[in-house]
Amino acid sequence: MRNLQKAKYFIAGMIFMTILFTLITSAAANFTYPSGTVESSNNTPTRFRRDIRIMYDDYKVFIDGTRFEPTDRNGVITPFTFEGWIYAPFEHIAKALGHEVRWDGSTNSLHISACKPSSGSGGTTATPTGRYSFTIKNDSYYSIYAVFIAPAGTPLDDYIDILPEILRPGQSIRVEGTVPSNWASRNDWSFFAIDTDYDTSANIDSFNPWTLRSVDINWSIDAGGYMHKFNY
Repeated sequence: MRNLQKAKYFIAGMIFMTILFTLITSAAANFTYPSGTVESSNNTPTRFRRDIRIMYDDYKVFIDGTRFEPTDRNGVITPFTFEGWIYAPFEHIAKALGHEVRWDGSTNSLHISACKPSSGSGGTTATPTGRYSFTIKNDSYYSIYAVFIAPAGTPLDDYIDILPEILRPGQSIRVEGTVPSNWASRNDWSFFAIDTDYDTSANIDSFNPWTLRSVDINWSIDAGGYMHKFNY
C-alpha cells in the first residue's frame, strides 16, 4: 500500500514538471525584453545589457616584467575577474605593447595595427614613426607638474611637455603623441621632470622614445633631484 502511494506521488510530480516545463518554454518563446535592455535588428538581438557580479582582488598586469597600471581621467583602472577571466582595458594594453589602436564607432570595432620591427646592425629595434607611447610612474612622495622631452642638444625653450595632468605620488599615466617631423628620425633624446614645488631632475637623462615602455621617477636626496629609471 505504501509503495502504491509513492507511485501516485511520483506520477503526480512528473505531470507537474511536464506542465511547468511547457509553461516556461512558452513564456521564453514569447518573452519581451525590458525596454532599454536589448537592441535588435530584424527581430534579432544585437546588443544585450545585464547586471553582473565582478571581483576585485588586487590583480596586477605586468608587461615585460614591469607592472602596468593603465589610467583614465578618474585615475588607475583596476583589473577585475568575471566568471574566471581577468579583465583589463584591452586598448591600453595594446598601446603599451606598441600597437596602433583605432576605434570605429560606426561599426563598434576596435582596430589594432601591430608595429613592425626593423632589423639593423644593432639588432631588432622599433622603427621611428614620430609617435611616442610609454608609461610614466611617479615613485616619489611629491606631485610631478611637468615632464619635458626633446632630441639631445635642443634648446630648453623648445622642449615639449608631455604630461597632460599633474601626476600624484604613486600614480602612473600613459602618455602618447606625435613629435615634429624633423625630430622623428632621432633616437637620442633627453628627459627631465619638474614637480609642483619647481624642484627638477638631478640630470637631463638620455633615452629612446621609440622603444621605451615605461619610466619610473623617484626623488633622490643624495642627488638632490629626481632620478629616472627607463624600462625598455
